[in-house]
Amino acid sequence: MMAPTNTAFLQLGPVHSTLGWLPEGPRFDLALGHARIGGRDVAGPFTAAGMEDAIQHVEDAIAPWSRQRPHPGGLLAVDAATLQRLADAGAGPDREGVWHTDAVEQAYQRLALRATRGGGAAGSDPAQDATVLILRECLHHGGLVGLVAAAAA
Repeated sequence: MMAPTNTAFLQLGPVHSTLGWLPEGPRFDLALGHARIGGRDVAGPFTAAGMEDAIQHVEDAIAPWSRQRPHPGGLLAVDAATLQRLADAGAGPDREGVWHTDAVEQAYQRLALRATRGGGAAGSDPAQDATVLILRECLHHGGLVGLVAAAAA
């Protein structure tokens, strides 16, 4: 069985991001980032309603990208700062440096549990929470199997 290859990339900024298919597929500019989703600053821990609203905005923003999916499988390449926020949320890579969908999903489930319990968790990091949510939605809707560090330019 062949190992998955990088088939997509995400440059996740604070308020604007770029998502695309590799090697030369379409690129999509997104009006969202780890500090702003749906035109609103991510200023505090997600509540259950706030999380549902954010999910809908992310799904709407990435829909044009996900409809262009060349084939299921593959990896999403992201920058080191994005992976660090994911690591801070408790996810980690395997020995080959792949952050599998299951690890992202576990971080997402912890976030969802916190949100349904009323948010406000001590030490909650809004940028970290937004990163987990965005990555989870990209993996899920893009049909991807995990994340890898993007090659430094």
